[in-house]
Amino acid sequence: MLIFENGLSMHQQMILEEIPQDISRANNLNEFPTKLSFDEAARRLVNYNKATKEKPQQAASLVPESSSCLSTLRYSMSRLEKAVVSMVEVFEEYATKDDKKQQLSGAELAELMRKELASPEFQGKVEPAVLQEAMTNLDKNHDGEINFREFSMFLATLARGYYRARNKGKGNKGKPDKPE
Repeated sequence: MLIFENGLSMHQQMILEEIPQDISRANNLNEFPTKLSFDEAARRLVNYNKATKEKPQQAASLVPESSSCLSTLRYSMSRLEKAVVSMVEVFEEYATKDDKKQQLSGAELAELMRKELASPEFQGKVEPAVLQEAMTNLDKNHDGEINFREFSMFLATLARGYYRARNKGKGNKGKPDKPE
């Protein structure tokens, strides 16, 4: 597989180059540039993703459903890859709210948990005791803040609690992997 200087495979590079053309055709924009540098295309994709999070309906109107290249780019990652990217993006989003950009303060962690663990299904599956255990064990180096390593361990604890609750009453699946 050929990898370009920007780290993209030939297929990904072709998809990235097709995005502006699809947007231009979909919105009848004759003056829209059809050739963009990688940096400019990446910047526009980041802005599009931010707009999608903030105003999903408005952002969705920018690109038609039939835009095959954007769909391919958006869905080219596996579910696990998307989960890892999401985990990093969530940490960075909340950790960058103060001067310590690689750490979550207690207030940032509380806000993250309030906003990101709010769905009724998730809250119904993870017992409050599991959340409390995770919170108690988070700050391994006792510096009063949570680094990415500690945050990763927190997410692993949440995932384990969710798995156990989801599989409760289904034989051995809901039991811990090892005695605790």
